[in-house]
Amino acid sequence: MSIPAEAIEDYFAENEYGELIFTNDPEKFGNNNADRVRALAITLVFARKVGGYDRDGTTYDTLKAECERLGIYDAKNFSTQLNGISKWVIPSGSGVSRTFKTKPSTKDEARKRMGVLHE
Repeated sequence: MSIPAEAIEDYFAENEYGELIFTNDPEKFGNNNADRVRALAITLVFARKVGGYDRDGTTYDTLKAECERLGIYDAKNFSTQLNGISKWVIPSGSGVSRTFKTKPSTKDEARKRMGVLHE
């Protein structure tokens, strides 16, 4: 998978600890929190993979921490929201032990989701 580095740089940056963070407005990802969480999860799993951050998949805790940081984390519904992305990523494990890996469809879906940020 390849995507130009400058495209990822439009949406992500490293924080002071070297972690990849989303730098755009998650509100643009949808009209409700569930849509925002799903879109962020798909794009973050993809960006972490192509950026070399996750060899074995993005962890549940990584997705949770980024959603918390952005103010879109919903403790009651978060796991259910993540269940809705299995069409585009491969979940492994269960509960908070889950990891998420890219599929061939992840690249196109991530680009589609990032595209709405420019609208």
